[in-house]
Amino acid sequence: MSVIINKSNENRYTIAHYSLKVIQADLPEDESLRKGITKHTLRNFDDPAPHPKEFKYSEPQEEEESPQNDQSELIESLLQKADDFSSKYLKAQMALEELQERHAKELARLKEESYAQGYEAAKVVSQKEAKELYEEKLELLGQGAKMLAEESQKFEGALHRIEEELIGAALDIAHEVIIKEVSKHANEVTAALAQSLMREVEKATQITLRVHPRTIEYLKKAVDENTRVHVVADKAVAEGGVVLVSNIGTIEGDILERYEQVKRIALQPKGEA
Repeated sequence: MSVIINKSNENRYTIAHYSLKVIQADLPEDESLRKGITKHTLRNFDDPAPHPKEFKYSEPQEEEESPQNDQSELIESLLQKADDFSSKYLKAQMALEELQERHAKELARLKEESYAQGYEAAKVVSQKEAKELYEEKLELLGQGAKMLAEESQKFEGALHRIEEELIGAALDIAHEVIIKEVSKHANEVTAALAQSLMREVEKATQITLRVHPRTIEYLKKAVDENTRVHVVADKAVAEGGVVLVSNIGTIEGDILERYEQVKRIALQPKGEA
């Protein structure tokens, strides 16, 4: 009997006992049925085993962006808007200066031309005709001045609108930065506000600082709580805010409220008290 697998190579193969199963013992007597069953059985033995399902690897879904990224994108968008407004403002201002210079040159030219023509006309025509010519040129000069004034007003209006939009964009950026800083450094903001308010009531003999419960411990150390200064927790006070109560008055210190005051002043029309 020939050897198919050598001893030296048997580690490369998996050898298992194989036994044949008698499948014709219970076949029906009908020859046609027996052949059909035998053929069907052999075909089933010849069919290859089904392939295992492929394992599909799916990339992990990207995590949703955090609110901090959204806030950074918003600030970046507002900065871009501010840059656009600045560019428009500079272009409009340059155009206005160019128009003013052009009109000034034109007015000077008309004035010189009118004078020269009037002088020459005086030599050859009567005094009446010279006066009429002078008045005609003077009228042209007045029309040019009026046109320049109208164009200047239009440009000044456009510059004013761009300036307001630029200020609004800058204030929006400041608002987002304030919110971000207060959320990250509420303790430091509260302490800075408290120190500022206490300087306004230096003559007070009793001072109570009401702050949010999360910042009370930090503030006690920051202001060196003593018999004159007391720090108490108050849930009604927002994080980053301070309410100073003293024997000479009460002052509310809220960084966002101060921002709103600055915004109202910045957006107030010029000339209003």
